[in-house]
Amino acid sequence: MRYHFVVDLDSADVLRQMQEQKGFAEAYLGGIPEGEAILLTAEPGSASGPAKRHAKEAVAAVVEDDAPETVLEALLPLICREDLYLFTGGDLNGALAVRLGVRAGGSSVNAVHALMTGEDGKLTVKRMMYANHMEAVCDPGQPPFFFTMAKGAERAELTGEPFLIRRETYTASAAGHILSETLEPKPEDGGLKDSQIVVAGGRGVGGRRGMETLESLAGALGGSVGASRPAVMNAWAPMEELLGVSGTLVQPQICIAAAASGAAAFYAGIEKSRWITAVNKDADAPIMKMADVAVVEDYEPFVKALEALIRGDGREERA
Repeated sequence: MRYHFVVDLDSADVLRQMQEQKGFAEAYLGGIPEGEAILLTAEPGSASGPAKRHAKEAVAAVVEDDAPETVLEALLPLICREDLYLFTGGDLNGALAVRLGVRAGGSSVNAVHALMTGEDGKLTVKRMMYANHMEAVCDPGQPPFFFTMAKGAERAELTGEPFLIRRETYTASAAGHILSETLEPKPEDGGLKDSQIVVAGGRGVGGRRGMETLESLAGALGGSVGASRPAVMNAWAPMEELLGVSGTLVQPQICIAAAASGAAAFYAGIEKSRWITAVNKDADAPIMKMADVAVVEDYEPFVKALEALIRGDGREERA
């Protein structure tokens, strides 16, 4: 058995996807030989892709369109019966992995966060269930295996040279049911996923004005704003800023969690932060026990004082 990465080469965040795939491979696939990466692209001849790579050799799968049926037609001839294929997370990749498992007579598991290989070579995978409250240990079934990774996988550095493309395939559109289509640019996520500093607001900010206070601090720090589910559901922050199991999982150097209680689903979104500072009036809030620094204080005076210090406001008076 070998493992293969499946990469959407035309994705705006292809480098992050490759970093997460390589990190997963280094952590869990060390005993399995590396195979060719499969690079999906709509541009013939461009499959050498970025100037960095996470696998030495690759095959370019050029598709006429990105309809799932076309992508499936492109991938199926490239599948080896005994091998493992690793996708990044997301609804689209999850659907592709499941459908490939069925069509190739193999198995699929989505949102895998750990993988073990027994002495007999048999695989066992782990994934979280019930809003991250329970870990399931699964027998993935029979090969070929199609796995998607859980959100927020650890990242590894890429090799600073392009892929060695062994061959290029071409697949015409298999989406005959699509009569017309309109392409809409995907809105930017504000860099939250890759931000090194995140200021996260919870229910306790009280409203849109409170989130604006956090946005001002994030601007002073050169970071991004995130929000808990209650803040998003009350329309104090857009859906793109949702942190947690059903939103974005971040890995910043610093996360300031302001007026957030620390519910499990929210904490899953920030737990991989290198440093967490929690600000909450309630000293017994769950987030206070999970933070590196806990400040028992109303978030607003703390945030405003911190911003003034960063921006240098009033330095002359203090001097």
